[in-house]
Order: sequence, then structure tokens, then C-alpha cells
Amino acid sequence: MARDRWEYVDLEIYHDDRHAYNIDTMLATARQALAYYSAEFAPYNIPYFRIVEYPGYRQALKAFHGTVPYSEAVGFVTRTEYSDNLDYGVLHELAHQWWGHLA
Repeated sequence: MARDRWEYVDLEIYHDDRHAYNIDTMLATARQALAYYSAEFAPYNIPYFRIVEYPGYRQALKAFHGTVPYSEAVGFVTRTEYSDNLDYGVLHELAHQWWGHLA
């Protein structure tokens, strides 16, 4: 498990210890996205943001209230960052947190 914090939001990533390749990128992306989305849309209104690794039976990720199940095959055992060192899956799913609350 990896933990971090952005302002008032606890960041947690539950993962297999053998799949730690992208954890720093995921946490950095979450911090940047929380700062940007909170400034541009509205403050993030959940006290936590969690990413939970699940086995690679499916290759997907999906946003739920404060939690994103993320397939090991998509984000934990493959390269997810690009030249700007962002995890676009985390950016995308974290953006869904605002759509559900602002609609």
C-alpha cells in the first residue's frame, strides 16, 4: 500500500508490492489533478481518493465515489506515463469524481 496526501485528501493506492512500477506517477498525477480540478471546477468533496489494483482479468479502470478499481494489466505492470509523466487513466477517472457531484 502507498499513501500520500494532497491538502485535506488522503491518497491511497492498494496494490501488490511486486507491481510498484507506476505508484509514484499515480500519486503525482492525483496530486496535480486534485489541485487543477479543485481550482477550475469546485473543491474535491471527498476526504480520500483511493486506487485499488485488481487482477488483470479485464483491462479497465472505473471511477466510483472516491475509489478507482484499476486493472493490474492496465496501470500496474505496464508503462502508464508519457513524456509529461502523467498517468492518463488516473486523470480521466479522477475527473469523473466531479461530474457526479456537479451534475
